[in-house]
Amino acid sequence: MIIKIIAVLISIPLAIVGFKKSNKALASISLLLILAAYGLAEASHKKLISASKEPIAKNDGKELYTAYCTKCHGEDGKAGIMSATDLSLSQLDDAALFEMIKTGKGSMPSFGSQLDEQQVQAVGQYIKALRK
Repeated sequence: MIIKIIAVLISIPLAIVGFKKSNKALASISLLLILAAYGLAEASHKKLISASKEPIAKNDGKELYTAYCTKCHGEDGKAGIMSATDLSLSQLDDAALFEMIKTGKGSMPSFGSQLDEQQVQAVGQYIKALRK
């Protein structure tokens, strides 16, 4: 967090001086610092989304889905945050769906270490209920 703030605070005067004196190097450095701050912010946001929660002992698919999946997929499975798939359109069979929950894919984290087999199946069954 401090690095992001420092990068932004340094880039502002660099940009002002760079543009007033038509110094392309200072303006470019300022732009790179702003982009670095943005990139660091996005990277830390992604870590927050994939951060693990305490395991839920219940095998309630809806509760597990709410705890682990709604941040990206939304309550109805259609949110698409961070390029999450629209679960209402999913055509995966049971085996592929359970495997995806366990191992993840792309930006989706794996939940195999956080959920036991029964919990994975409960979430999978709930996801199947979200389909059209």
